[in-house]
Parts: sequence; structure tokens; C-alpha cells
Amino acid sequence: MTSHKDWFENLHESNDGHVVLCDNSAYSVVGMSDITLKFDTGFVYTLKDVRYIPELSRNLNFSRTT
Repeated sequence: MTSHKDWFENLHESNDGHVVLCDNSAYSVVGMSDITLKFDTGFVYTLKDVRYIPELSRNLNFSRTT
């Protein structure tokens, strides 16, 4: 999920329901598409079916352990 519309490749805007966060706040999903992350190392990673939620104040983060 993200509120950054410019990150999407081919955003399909529509009413795609809503999500409820752990604090019970609900947000409308305004669209869904893929986001491609390109790293300086040349690694490319595509996130599929990312939800566009304009009202989010933060993105969901992930951490990777080695």
C-alpha cells in the first residue's frame, strides 16, 4: 500500500474497497497496479497488485535479513 500515485506503472483507478489498519482506521483503496523498484546495484524488483490509498500518511515497510 502506498499514497504515492507517481510510483505506479499503469494505475487503474477504481473503487477497490477499503483496508482497515491495526488502529481500526479505515481507508478507501482508489486503485491498484504494479510498482517496479530499481536499485543502484542493478537489481530490479516488481511489487504486484499494490494498493493506491491517497489518505495514507506512511508506506508499509519491510526489512530483509541475511
